[in-house]
Amino acid sequence: VFVEKGYKIISGGTDNHLMLIDLRSKNLTGKIAEGALIKADITINKNMVPFDDKSAMVTSGMRVGAAAITTRGLKENDMEIIVNYIDEVLMN
Repeated sequence: VFVEKGYKIISGGTDNHLMLIDLRSKNLTGKIAEGALIKADITINKNMVPFDDKSAMVTSGMRVGAAAITTRGLKENDMEIIVNYIDEVLMN
């Protein structure tokens, strides 16, 4: 769903429960994304991406993990709803 919404997944897909997402195409920094999502009670981490032009305190990416939601019983179909929430927060 992230890819469908124009986000760049560094690995090109989801090889495991973690995704590193480059936010430069969205004109966002990891710091801005992390702060906005915290206000919406969604936890991600700002993270540097390969060839990042931002400092480690700002970053050009975010790291999203699925472990926290799967331990609460959510499944693959629930991720679409969560990604829509994440995108709504970041685009506003």
